[in-house]
Amino acid sequence: MKLSTHLLGASIVGLAAAISNLPSDCKRSSLSFDSSNAVTLAGCAGLTYSCDGEAVQINGTEVPANCTPYPYQIFIDGNIKGPLAIPGMAEASSITVNGSIVPDKTDNFGAIYTSNITSLDLPDLESVTSSFMISHVSSLSNISVPKLENVSESLKFDLSDGPAIKLSFPGLTYARNISLTGNIDEIEFPALNQTLGLDIYTTGKLDCAKFLKGLVGVVHTGGQGLTCRALLSQTTSTSSSPAPTDTGDSVRSGVQGVLLASAVLMACILAL
Repeated sequence: MKLSTHLLGASIVGLAAAISNLPSDCKRSSLSFDSSNAVTLAGCAGLTYSCDGEAVQINGTEVPANCTPYPYQIFIDGNIKGPLAIPGMAEASSITVNGSIVPDKTDNFGAIYTSNITSLDLPDLESVTSSFMISHVSSLSNISVPKLENVSESLKFDLSDGPAIKLSFPGLTYARNISLTGNIDEIEFPALNQTLGLDIYTTGKLDCAKFLKGLVGVVHTGGQGLTCRALLSQTTSTSSSPAPTDTGDSVRSGVQGVLLASAVLMACILAL
């Protein structure tokens, strides 16, 4: 009995030590990465767990049964330059990558400067319980999420300011909404089977017709369409979902557009 009590006490002391050693910046529900703290916060995101409601840092391969990955809100600031890797982070509440907003005395909104992050490597990320969003990045040429399976809300990447890029989501099975914009040469969704909306706009080499052909009959969208627009070929491809019911919204919108155009043309003729 005394031995068991001693082991329990040692366990509690170890847990307390882990809590006391947790950097102060890591005790918050959100982590804001910048050029000065990126290394420290990457360690927090990969080693912090929630054990019976307490945030602790666990340095080891054996994680207690009552502990689960602590889902931080991840913000990656615009002043980070070069590559950023966050190993060990299996789950995040949300992930936001964007540029820097500099207040302007003459403008209530201020100026937005694009981020110079060149690559984002999240080798262990499996789930985002809210949204994963990227915008205002001018140098981002590689995004690696090999284990990502689920994005509960939006997967929205606006890479319009950046270089050519190939996007691959090898394990993603679900994202509520998917919107990808930029100089995109290739997109891979080999495991995707459900989304309520998918909209792609590329100025790169992506073949929209070929891309959508690989998704039709596989990805269920609840009656919504899959849309891909390519600037280089000036073509738009839209495919319907293999959902049980079809609302017909896309067809109605197309007819309404034709009728409206006809009405405008007739009005111009009468005016002459």
